[in-house]
Amino acid sequence: MPAPRTRLLAVLAVAAATALVGCAPADASPPPASATPTVEPVFASDEEALAAAIAAYEAYLALSQVIEEEGGHAPDRIRDVVTPTYADELILEFEELASRSISIVGSSRIASAHIAQWSVGAEDVVVDAYMCVDGSDTRILDSAGDDITPASRETRVPLLVHFIGPAVQDRGLLVDSSELWRGDDFC
Repeated sequence: MPAPRTRLLAVLAVAAATALVGCAPADASPPPASATPTVEPVFASDEEALAAAIAAYEAYLALSQVIEEEGGHAPDRIRDVVTPTYADELILEFEELASRSISIVGSSRIASAHIAQWSVGAEDVVVDAYMCVDGSDTRILDSAGDDITPASRETRVPLLVHFIGPAVQDRGLLVDSSELWRGDDFC
């Protein structure tokens, strides 16, 4: 699978200002939700797994918004809400914002979310969720503060978001990746 496009390119290309997007499965529709724990479940239900995923993604959106509004400065803060590998990728994207003197203002929100699947291994819990992210309240500003948001941008973007956390829930889930969903649009 090709590496995900950068967040900045996603904002400019499909104008999903708060969602890192990239290559995704070409399935026509989402697979059915399933929970197949391999050890004592961390979550008692799909609803608990989804609630943890939503909380993790909302924390990611909030922190991303702060970094974007500050033009990509001090991007290392994102490490608090994403996995180390994903942090490295996002930091490069935030640095690109800074180098281009672009900021993104306004907030995005999760318009809807559904669990795709979750599983628990010996050390980690993995959750995949379908999320419709609404970025209609966001704007892209250049260094002069002028709005350069593309008029034809998509404001609701369907994503498949991957989360990882410890099997023992002493802390929450971390966002591990976010991909544009290319199947049926559930937004």
